[in-house]
Amino acid sequence: MPFRVQLTAIRAGSYTGSLSFATNDPDKNPYNFTISGQVDANPLAERITQRISFEALPSKTYGDTPFALLATSTSGLPVSFSVLSGPAILEDNTLTLVGAGSVTIKAFQPGNDVYKAATDVVRTFVVNKATQAITFEPLPDKMEGDAPFSLSAKASSALPVTFSIVSGPATVAENNLTLSGSGIVRVKATQGGDANYEPALEVFQFFTVTAATVKSNQRITFAVIENKTYGDASFALTATASSGLPVTFSVTSGPAIVSGNTLLLTGAGTVTIEATQWGNALYHAAATVKRTFTVHQAPQVVSLAALTDKTMGEAPFRVSGLASSGLPLSFTVVSGPATLENDLLTLTGTGTVTIGASQAGNADYLDRPNRNRQFLRGSG
Repeated sequence: MPFRVQLTAIRAGSYTGSLSFATNDPDKNPYNFTISGQVDANPLAERITQRISFEALPSKTYGDTPFALLATSTSGLPVSFSVLSGPAILEDNTLTLVGAGSVTIKAFQPGNDVYKAATDVVRTFVVNKATQAITFEPLPDKMEGDAPFSLSAKASSALPVTFSIVSGPATVAENNLTLSGSGIVRVKATQGGDANYEPALEVFQFFTVTAATVKSNQRITFAVIENKTYGDASFALTATASSGLPVTFSVTSGPAIVSGNTLLLTGAGTVTIEATQWGNALYHAAATVKRTFTVHQAPQVVSLAALTDKTMGEAPFRVSGLASSGLPLSFTVVSGPATLENDLLTLTGTGTVTIGASQAGNADYLDRPNRNRQFLRGSG
């Protein structure tokens, strides 16, 4: 009986195969034969359909660790992903959440010469806002009349914390709390959240402000400061208050700088120092005490470099010297056959030449007239 064999290829190319049939002929059982053929084209319509399996994604919370996206295709080909919308970043199939909101992910497989492109699968999930907590440490008790102080608290989100007075004799502005009487003060710390964080639970702290007793007067003792000379070492200022409270110092005028209780002289002149003590809940502010002293100009020493004997006709040469102040020297020919222009000395004859060096001083240094002299003799 004649029969027909038809084979369908799924891609272009050359094919060879064999068929085996069982027969009733004992000499040819089984009956084997070979078939071959050439496939020149593979129409797209003949590619195999594939399907993607991409499970629904559970809700997440902002701050969760990055996670891997998983999907498979019936073809066994790799599935790719893309973020269609929402606060997320995809890198190598790992999804990183960058905010709260709705995120939509597409899974796709474009196919190949055997498989058709799979139908995209889209999954949407919600990234919930993260929770946050406020750390607000207990506040120490105060005394009526104490200075304003700064409030401090931290939110785990790093968002700024705001404060308000729930009750009690105090006001708060820009995190600075000012007392307005005595009693119990209750302070509330809040953080209202943002696009990525839920509002934090409010945290309360309270403290007691003790009523001040009748304030006492106090007095500053600040000894007279002896006159100084420019260049003297820095020195400590000493003053006491009868209250035992610390005294602070400031330079009201003159060439000086105060750092803490240490005074640095920066020039010659008249310096005025003011000592203050502002008081507290028990003491009134003390009357300020001023002390004025003089910083005298510093003396300076002039030295003139040694001069050797010269011979008439030698070339002009320079004279030199130093002032201990570092200020420039002036040179003069006191006597003898020579002329001087700035520091260049020219011999005009034979004899003994006397050179004077001086420094006129400035606001900080005394003048130094001709006191150092060198002698040289010109011989023909």
